[in-house]
Amino acid sequence: MAVMHTPVEATLPALEAMKRAWDGPLGAYAHSGAMERPNWRFDAIISPEAYLRHAQQWVALGVQLVGACCGMGPEHIRLLKERLPQQVRMH
Repeated sequence: MAVMHTPVEATLPALEAMKRAWDGPLGAYAHSGAMERPNWRFDAIISPEAYLRHAQQWVALGVQLVGACCGMGPEHIRLLKERLPQQVRMH
């Protein structure tokens, strides 16, 4: 079960609620910023370092699959891959 396409700040509380009701694997794919139409340009995106700090909290809770949704870029994923434990899968 995963928390997906959710603001970064709401992801940890959602994961905590899921963990109380579910003992299976957990995943998290948060999003950041606001999309400006018509060209899918995102504004006010969390920095890769700040996103990593949130992801580290999720992993400490038991999350096994971490990714990044709308607004995030390759630098976010690269930092997750470099800094999260190897047993955590990045997407």
